[in-house]
Amino acid sequence: PNLFVVGDSKQAIYRFAGASHASFQQLQKVLEGMVVNDLVTNYRSGQHVLDHAHELIVQSDDHADAPALGAHFDDHVGTVEYREFSHHKMELLWLAQHIKQQVNDGHTPEEMAVSYRRNKDAEDIQHIFSALKIPYQDLSKKNILEDYHKIRNNNLKDGISSVKFKLINKKKYTNKIN
Repeated sequence: PNLFVVGDSKQAIYRFAGASHASFQQLQKVLEGMVVNDLVTNYRSGQHVLDHAHELIVQSDDHADAPALGAHFDDHVGTVEYREFSHHKMELLWLAQHIKQQVNDGHTPEEMAVSYRRNKDAEDIQHIFSALKIPYQDLSKKNILEDYHKIRNNNLKDGISSVKFKLINKKKYTNKIN
């Protein structure tokens, strides 16, 4: 019989659902002769982000030989910073304070967006943004596939619903949760 399996051994963030590098290796042992087709093109990020992510991934013993990905889109070069926090709430506090400083320095809120790892993080983000009076719009219920044509055409500004929070100009809106 034929068996078709899709997975990514680097997606350990889905450990709560049973994903792990070890389970991927176990599957390869059970299905002797399994054909693995590595996908080498990323449709989410620019090359500079992929390169930085790859630098981190290959530091893991499980992924030291992981192939690098290439970006489908033209690169939008920016700054990638690495930060470590003692607790995820400290990370959120830094994020909110950094955003508030960026807005105070004259950056346009509509050009900013926040994406987060787990849906349960939304409540903490909403709480800290509200406490610091940072206006936002929650886009977490949007379906990225509905905006595929915008993303495919590399118009990421219009495809902003691919992120979960979008900052808004407080002169135009108040906090709004869809």
